Amino acid sequence: YDYLLAFHRWHFPYEISFLIASVINFIPTYRSQFLTIKENLYLRGIYFRKLTLFQRFRAVSQLIFPVLSRALLQVKDRAIALELRGFRLYKNRTFIYEHKLAVWDWLIQLFCLLLLVFIVKGQIL
Repeated sequence: YDYLLAFHRWHFPYEISFLIASVINFIPTYRSQFLTIKENLYLRGIYFRKLTLFQRFRAVSQLIFPVLSRALLQVKDRAIALELRGFRLYKNRTFIYEHKLAVWDWLIQLFCLLLLVFIVKGQIL
């Protein structure tokens, strides 16, 4: 929820803010699914460290496809739920809480922005 407030404060469209917040929210879920499937392959006798490059590619595909298929099913269900709740019904969204940025918040944002600019320009690292 804090991500939505931050992106709203930066005047991002609500749809994009919600998309980014959803991705960040589901990273731990997908990671745990990935580790569970990796453990299942390990129990079947597939050890990643002992495989050749081509065999690793095949094993990784066996890891990725179940996670992606579950993700697509969850996205479909979530899209239906959002439509039923009127996700795009109103142009301006209202929030229960409003977060006011303090001076330190602005300084940290400015520092991160400058760091990003310097990294992209190639002057640091």
